[in-house]
Amino acid sequence: MENLYEILQCAPTASRDELRRAYTRLALQHHPDKTAQRRAAENSALSAPSENLNNGSSSVTKDKSSDSEFVKIDLAWKVLGNDDLRAEYDIKWQDRCLMQEHPVQDSIPFDDFDFDPSEEIYSYPCRCGSEFLFTDFDRQLLCDYVCCGTCSLTVKIIYG
Repeated sequence: MENLYEILQCAPTASRDELRRAYTRLALQHHPDKTAQRRAAENSALSAPSENLNNGSSSVTKDKSSDSEFVKIDLAWKVLGNDDLRAEYDIKWQDRCLMQEHPVQDSIPFDDFDFDPSEEIYSYPCRCGSEFLFTDFDRQLLCDYVCCGTCSLTVKIIYG
């Protein structure tokens, strides 16, 4: 789970307007259309064909990196720009920080969790007889620690 405030380069106390300005600035910087325009300008500025080949492949790598960065920025804004989702995220982030203080009992691949579509809950059996539970929203945020609802066991979720 990544810190969405760090992705937007804002403090957790930032106002909605501050978050929106940060999102706009970063989205313009990392948007796939903008990076494609920059790459085309860089390629046309190069004169030697051998340089053009070398720099073209590295700029494709940069574009993919920038594309994934844009996806993170967009998700951060979608969550933090919505007051209800932001409040839920803040609670989940605090829980995650607390969970890291507990020893992790096991690492469980995400694919081993069962999904209940009627309740939109992922579950995995705990050795105490209860279950490790997390929501689809937790999955979207890539929450990586889950505590058992009954005992104090904590597991780390490994996303493939």
